[in-house]
Amino acid sequence: MNLIEAKVESADAQSTTVQIEGFEGMQNMTLSRGFSELSAYDGKNVLLGVRPEDITETADTGASTLRCRVDVTEPTGADTYVITSIGGKEVVARMSANAGLKAGDVTSLQFDADKLVVFDKETGKRIR
Repeated sequence: MNLIEAKVESADAQSTTVQIEGFEGMQNMTLSRGFSELSAYDGKNVLLGVRPEDITETADTGASTLRCRVDVTEPTGADTYVITSIGGKEVVARMSANAGLKAGDVTSLQFDADKLVVFDKETGKRIR
């Protein structure tokens, strides 16, 4: 599981915005649905847990997306693993074999908010 440090900017039942350090500096990512559990964490850092198969490439820059620069691609037959750096950490995405990305490409990656896990950065306790 990829663990990405994020700062909760706002959270309620309708929407949640977190701030994450990307390759172009700080980026806001709005999750496609609310995480009311995070309202107690406004202004605090959390860890977002996301599995490689729950990250996809998208042309959209809407909800649950971050702009990233591809560091490495690893074709494995049925899949291509795309490795990037988010928040100073290596993040791996598992994409289809024909993803068409190569090192140096800048793309938007979309995170499946329904499968996102959130941890308290200080205690390691699962929030959601």
